[in-house]
Parts: sequence; structure tokens; C-alpha cells
Amino acid sequence: MSLRLVSHSKILSNIINRKQKFNELSASDMESVIKLASTDIDRQHFFESVLNENTTLLDNDSRKPYWLDNDFEAPDWILNLSESPKHIHWGEVVLSDGNKLTDEIHRPLLNTFKTWILATDDPLVNGGKFSKKITVKMKVTIVVSLINAILINGDKIGLAKNHLFSINHDFIMSIINSLASAGSSEGIYRYSSRVKDFIATHCNTITKKEIDIFKKKYPVVMRDIQPEEMLLGLSIEERLRVCCFLKSNGHYSSNLNMNRKLSFLIYSGKIINPSDVSFNALSELQLIVKNPTEFFAVPVSDDTEEFSDRYISRVLSAFRLILASNSNNDTANISDDAFRDINARTVSLNTKVYSAGRYLSLPASLVFSSIKNAFEFCFDYMDDILDSVYNVLDNAPKENKSLSSVDRINGSSIFERWRNVEILKYIQPALIDLGVECYTLRGSKVGLNFEDLRANKGLIELHSVLMGAIQVLIGAIMARRIGELISLKPVGNLCHSASIVSNSKKFADPNSVEGQSLEYKLIFILKKSGSGGEHDENKVIERPIPRAVAGFIFKLERFNQKIADSEIQKEKMSLFNYVNPQRFKLSKCNVYSYNLASDLFCDYFETDCIEYKGSNRRYYIRTHQLRRFFAMVFFWSKGFDGIDVLRHMLGHTDFAHLYHYITESLSGEVLNGVKATYLAEKVLNDDLEDIDKLRKTIANQFGVNKANILFDTISNVVEDYSDGYDTSPHISKLKKQQEVESKIITLLEIKAITFEPEFFTISTRDGETQDFNLVLRVKELV
Repeated sequence: MSLRLVSHSKILSNIINRKQKFNELSASDMESVIKLASTDIDRQHFFESVLNENTTLLDNDSRKPYWLDNDFEAPDWILNLSESPKHIHWGEVVLSDGNKLTDEIHRPLLNTFKTWILATDDPLVNGGKFSKKITVKMKVTIVVSLINAILINGDKIGLAKNHLFSINHDFIMSIINSLASAGSSEGIYRYSSRVKDFIATHCNTITKKEIDIFKKKYPVVMRDIQPEEMLLGLSIEERLRVCCFLKSNGHYSSNLNMNRKLSFLIYSGKIINPSDVSFNALSELQLIVKNPTEFFAVPVSDDTEEFSDRYISRVLSAFRLILASNSNNDTANISDDAFRDINARTVSLNTKVYSAGRYLSLPASLVFSSIKNAFEFCFDYMDDILDSVYNVLDNAPKENKSLSSVDRINGSSIFERWRNVEILKYIQPALIDLGVECYTLRGSKVGLNFEDLRANKGLIELHSVLMGAIQVLIGAIMARRIGELISLKPVGNLCHSASIVSNSKKFADPNSVEGQSLEYKLIFILKKSGSGGEHDENKVIERPIPRAVAGFIFKLERFNQKIADSEIQKEKMSLFNYVNPQRFKLSKCNVYSYNLASDLFCDYFETDCIEYKGSNRRYYIRTHQLRRFFAMVFFWSKGFDGIDVLRHMLGHTDFAHLYHYITESLSGEVLNGVKATYLAEKVLNDDLEDIDKLRKTIANQFGVNKANILFDTISNVVEDYSDGYDTSPHISKLKKQQEVESKIITLLEIKAITFEPEFFTISTRDGETQDFNLVLRVKELV
């Protein structure tokens, strides 16, 4: 054996034993060692050592991730995936043979379930990636639901006797199909059906006298409910009896929301942590109507309970993680063939799923008028509203006990006296003249009077409308996700454009004389970005923001700083904070309060309504709809009067720069959806060049029958639209448009058609003018 070969053998051994690094070898030695390793009995360990030099994947303990507080074998787990740790009590599950899941006889099954959950963050089965906590949490939630689906169907597959042996292709398809068609609450847990069974068994002991007393105290139970929300099918009399029973047996919390007691009683011992599972709220059992609005909302997406193909793909990916346990000796294995030919496409052939992102678009006129209303409201009333709220919070009683104590003279509490009388001393005169006469319009049992809202009678409601106005402006102009807006800090969200103020140390108020010559950016945490793992973090970025909107944000930050300096508020704040109607303090923004402010803005300015199932429904603006609008601005600009004003407001004088900014800010999927919406509108109004080529392409792609259905849809919708734009169209018209959009978006995705702007400059005696054309190119299909 040559000395060189001996040398390479020693190098190979050193690398396997991690005494020497492969990356430090010369190129020729690397090549020789690789050739030698390919025939060596220890080649697997060699390649693992080389891989581990560049990544820590192989050092990762798949049974002890950083977010699991316990040992793998522990009967109780604590998962630190959010501010509130998730607890899993494995020993509470009892199988049909009477043995607990933690008993030795079921140890292989238990280990499979545990391994399945841990596989959600095992880089060896996730493409070498460490996921962020929020992603792991989402996967764990799906896996726990799938584990519960297996437990609930345990009798069908003989789970206690056979463990996972009987799980096959048909069983997996049935679970996925149920989830796709009915969602988690109904598809997996059959929640409403089990509640019906519970009601039939337990709720017959209530007397007529008890019901009479109950309905006087909770008249909301007798309200009208939309047919699609009546999952239990209860009459008003039955609703009263059931709700009376549940209330008298402790199934409602102090704020009258349903607690988890009912679901715990129904599922105790049958699934993992029944009190932690979130079920859809049953409208028939509600004693309080959350987030009340003047009208029911126009559905922001398809109002069936079908789930998107994207969600189904996530569920399938999470389901396949169960196969990670097959490499272990202490688990119950499942056949690889069980997942053969199961994908989002095969699921869609058995169960109708909708394409992700097919939200009902907001009418352009509605968004533009909302932007106008938001600007004018902020300019006219922002200063007086913030000053009034500060004065009230600074002077109001602070102790909860004193607020609830009763005045002996007039019999009302201090809170009631303050909200209706004392408060007026601290409200700006301009708001008194505007109509403000009380702290809040919301009583403990009385709903909001929307005529009073628009008459400006409640201070808190005006403050919420103000928050909603700023949210609309930022959402429409910046195209940010709701998570990014909620996470904005109480102060410090703005910065100057570095190129302009590189020599300036002091931040200038956008509303000041100095600020009028400066440009501003919004600083935010970019969701769905950054790195994962134990020290995961999101990327912080800056994006240009119109000076006027920056001025509103600065005023809001100055208000927050004033609150913090005066020690009015001990709790944490965000940029958007909301006044608590039951106490004189602020509450940090969350998704619920964020949407509530948007809803009040829409009711205050009476956004458009459409006819839906015999009644009017209002457009209530949501952030994801504004993200789509942000891109639609560019396409609509070819025909919308006043787009130059909006373009200036966006801070882009160059159309090409504006389009580049749009494509940077939004994903290709969202842009394709926007293009499909635009093209569908043009098709429906017969206002599109190359429409015949587009029709031919659709016919070739989808087949003659589907094309005929499509064109029948088009002709029907064109007929509907022939009388001009209808500000209150029927929902069926919008759904017909969605059918056209879904076909067009498929053509965009497979690149059978393209739709892009072409920019040009026109030179005249008066100077140069920039413009663009939107060009549809249709690929000829054989």
C-alpha cells in the first residue's frame, strides 16, 4: 500500500472521528478522500461528519428540541412555543380497552404521537431547515388535531388493539376529506353534532319559570340569526332553554362568553387536552354578540366551509410527518403506502376545495372613498380626539373598587357618573360642538346605536374610528400584513430617508416646517421572514411612507409617549391602543380590537352594502383586501380619474418605479390574483383587446364543456352589468366574477397568458410625459 493511500486513510479516519476538518483539505486531497470514502464501510459516518462541519443538523437531538421543557418519556409535556406555554397531559387519554395512553401496553402508540409532534421541528425531516416558533406552533396545532382525529376514530380502526396497523390510504383520505369539506371543528371533532347529543341528554330539567326570568335578563338570545350560522337548528324557545341550562351550570365566563367547560365534558378522556381545543363559536348559544356591526359582513372569502388547497397541502405535509417514527424501534409504525397518491390534487377530486387567495375584492370606489374619508377625519379631528382622551384618562378615578362604588344620592356608580357627566369637563370644546356627550355609547347590555355613532356622541367610539382611519391609510398605502401593523411599537416607528438627512441627528416632526422638506419611512417587523431555530427572529425593514400619513403616526406616537410619561398606563402599549369602555385605561392592540376599529370606521362612513340571501350586507374592510388593492391601484390607474394624485401620495412619480415597488412588496401569488381580478372585470365588460384569443386559450386549457360553462357565466354576468355599475350588487354577481377569475389565474400560473405593463415616455414641446400600456399576451396552445 502506497504512503499516499495510507495518508488518505488516516485523514478519512480523522474526519470520521472529528479530529480533522474536511473543509481544511486541499482540493486534490478532498477528491482522493471522497473516492476512498465511497468504498469504505464507514462511508455513512464520513459523509455525516462532512455534513456536520457546515451545519449542526446531525448534532440536533430530535427528541429534545429547545422548546420542549420535559424529557421525551415524561407523561406531561410543556411546549414553549408562545408566551402562553402549551400543556399536553398524555395520561388523560383513555382508549377503548380501558387503559391509558401512557400505560405500558400502549407505549409504542404514545411514542409515535410524541415523535410526530417533535418531527414538526426536526430539520432532518423538514429539508434541513429550523423553523420559527410561530411555524412550529402552527404545525403542532395541525398534528394535535390529526392525533385527535385518530383517537376519535379509534373504535373504527381498532386503535387499542392494532395501534396504527389499520391506518391505510382510505382512512387518511377520509380524514383529509372531512377536514377539507367541513374544517377542524366539524370535520374532525363533529362539534355541533356532539353538542346536540349533550343538549338532548342534559337540558330537559329547566322549568318555565327559570326560562321566563332568563329571557328578561338575556334578550339577546332571541335575536335573529343568519340561517348559515344555525348549526344546532334550535328554535328560539329551544335556544332559551339550552342557554338557561348552560348558564345555570357554569358554562359561561364572567364576560358572558362560552368557556371550555362544555367541550371538556364532551371530549374528556377521548382526545388530547380537550379544554385547549378551539371550536367554532355556536351563534345559537351566545349570550353576548362580539364585535357588533350595523350589518352582517360581506364574506371576505367564499362563505362555504371548504378549505383552500394551500391549507390542505399543509395538512398533508403535517400528516406525512408521522412517518418519521418508522425509523425508531420503540414506536408503532405506519405503512409508507398509506400516503401513496395522496396529494392536494387527489383530495380536490374527491372534495371541492377553493383556490387560496380568492377573496372577494373591495370595489375600487369604496377604497378610494375610504382613503378620502380617513384623511379628512384625521386632519379635522385627530388632535382634539387625542387631547380629550388624554385629559379624561389623566383625571378619571384610577381604582377599580372606587369606580364600582355607588353614589348614595343618585344611586349610580362613580363610573356611570363619570362617563355621563364628569367627563364633559375634560373634552375639547370642538368635540362638544361636534356632538360628544358621553364616555362611551356601549352599555353592559345595550348594543351600539349606530345613529348615535354617526352623531359623534361617544368619545371612545370617535377614538376607535380614528384608529380605524389610520389603519385604512397604512393598509391601503403600505400593503402590510395585519401582524406587522399590530406589532408596531408605541413610539419609534418612523425614520428619515438616510440619503436626505445623513448629517441630521434629530428626528423632525413630519408636521413641522422642517419636516415638509424631508421624506419618511415606516419601520416594521417583516412577517414570514428572518431565521428560525431557538433564537429565531424576523427581519426589520423600512419602507417609504407618505409624509401626511407619517404625520398621523407621529401624532399617535407623541400621544403614547405622553401617556407613558404621565404613568397613566402601567400595561404595555403598541402604536394602536384602544380605550377600555368599562375602565379608564388603554388596551394594547390585538387582532380583535384592530378589526373592531376598522368595522366602526366602516359603519361611521357607511361603506357600500350588497344584497345577500335576502338582506343587505356591508363591506367591512380587512387588511388582506387592502394588500390586494395596493397592487390593483397600478392596473386601475389606466382608467381611474385622479390616479395621479394617489401616485403622488404614494411617493412615486415614475410609473416603472411604482410597479417595481409593488412587485417587491407582494408575492407573485397575490399579484396573479390581482391580475385575474382586473382581467375578469375587463372580460365581463367586454373591454379587452385579444379577448377572442383569451377565450380560445381557456377553451383549449379547460376543455369545451368547461369553456362553455365559463362563457355562459360571462354572458350572464355581462347581462347583469349591462345596466352600468351597481353600487349594491347581489352576491351572485360577485361569485360569478370569481368563477371567471379562478380560470384566468390558472392560465397566469401556467404561463399560458401573461399580463404586464410596458412603459414609455412621450416627448412634446411641453416636456416629457410618462405613461404605460397593459399588455395581454396569449400563448397559442396546440
